[in-house]
This record gives sequence, structure tokens and C-alpha cells, in this order.
Amino acid sequence: MATIILLNGVGSSGKSALAKALQSITKQPFLHVAMDDFLEMMPAKFLDHPDGLRFEPQVEQGGITTTVQTGKVAGCVLSGMRRAVAAMAGAGNNQIVDEVIFGDPINKPSAPLADYRKLLEPYDLYLVGVFA
Repeated sequence: MATIILLNGVGSSGKSALAKALQSITKQPFLHVAMDDFLEMMPAKFLDHPDGLRFEPQVEQGGITTTVQTGKVAGCVLSGMRRAVAAMAGAGNNQIVDEVIFGDPINKPSAPLADYRKLLEPYDLYLVGVFA
């Protein structure tokens, strides 16, 4: 049975470095599946576009934060990524998934997290929050 380690955290929090480190110490082989690789498959015009990914700065509690809105095209890409992870698991591949899942995964699970849980139900799934 395949094992999937889902690393969830904001950009530049160290998910990719952690995935590479885990690959070097695990007894079984693990593939590194990166969200960025899937998003880079989109045409460049869909970055900062309503149908792709849109970055919106907002002022919160005296500071500026950026929210990311996922449009139809990016939503399809990320849905495909989750299904690709499930297909790879079905073929027996262990994976370390480097992902940014928006929302509060404990108190208010997002649709993507629920999708991962449903798709990966037959496998060993470990959810890991990565914080800088």
C-alpha cells in the first residue's frame, strides 16, 4: 500500500527542502510531487488572472497580507494534481506532496483537503503542516 506525506504550508516555508531531506532518509522510495510543477504547466497569462491565480494584497491588523484566489483554470489544474497523486498511489508509488492548501485544515477543512482525503482514503496519508 502506498504512503502519501502531504506537506502543507505557505510559499518559501521549506516544503521542497523538507521533501528532499525526507527522500534522502526514507528506506522506501518516495516521489516528490510539487504543486509548483503543476502550476507551471499553465500558460503564463493565467498568473495574476481571474481564471488562473490572482494575488490580492489586503491590509489586516496594520500589516499587508496577500490572498490568493483560484480561478477556473487553476482550479482544474489543482484538481488534476490531486487525481494524479491518487493515480500514482494506485500504481504503488509512495509520495511526498508539496502543496499549499488554503484555509484552516483543522477547524474549517477546505474542499481541496476533503478531496485529497476522499481520493487517498485507501492509502496511508499523513498531513504535515510546515511553518516558517
